[in-house]
Amino acid sequence: PETPPCKRQKTLSGVRVISLSSSSFEKLRNHQEFREVYGKGRKLSGPLCTVHFLQNNLHIMRYGLTVTRYIGKAVKRNRIRRILREVMRSMAHSLKPGYDIVIVAKHQILKASFQDIHYQLGDLFSKANLINTPSLYCDYQP
Repeated sequence: PETPPCKRQKTLSGVRVISLSSSSFEKLRNHQEFREVYGKGRKLSGPLCTVHFLQNNLHIMRYGLTVTRYIGKAVKRNRIRRILREVMRSMAHSLKPGYDIVIVAKHQILKASFQDIHYQLGDLFSKANLINTPSLYCDYQP
């Protein structure tokens, strides 16, 4: 089924831009983009995931997900990817544009609920000063 044009649009470069309210973000696609964030960026870790981030001098936020085979077989990895994509979609309106973000899942993420993952990422984004409204995510202990 075709998605409504207000949700997804094609850019001239062929990269999909997902637009939600006033924020928009792209996905990091190739190995070089991930390596640049890992090598030049900063990182913050929590019990469920690690967030790598780097300012990109663009007016959009780009993100990528890393869910390795250490997490489990394909069904488990895909479930975690779906959850992380939904968390990013739900937080898009409150994230500052102009950053590349890579989220690396840890094994404990399998036992966590959607709410735990959402608050963990919100807390890490808040500590990294990537979020516009930090009070929504501070002081949460799963």
